[in-house]
Amino acid sequence: MLKLALKKWLTEPRFSLKIFIVGLVVFFIGVSVIFISLNGLASVNTMGWILLSLGILIALPGYIGIWRWRWISFKNDK
Repeated sequence: MLKLALKKWLTEPRFSLKIFIVGLVVFFIGVSVIFISLNGLASVNTMGWILLSLGILIALPGYIGIWRWRWISFKNDK
């Protein structure tokens, strides 16, 4: 499973975009939970921070993949 995902990440730029969007959605859900629970329970606030961190970790490979494909296309255009 992981090997297949790595192969798709290296060969398909749309896969990187999908990973980035999923991470971005998780990140914004975490931000929303933090914003909603500012005056609420500390455990809900902690869950928001966990979601925010998880969103960053998910989105990072997607962002790197997008950047990588832009770099490859920039080098090939010269």
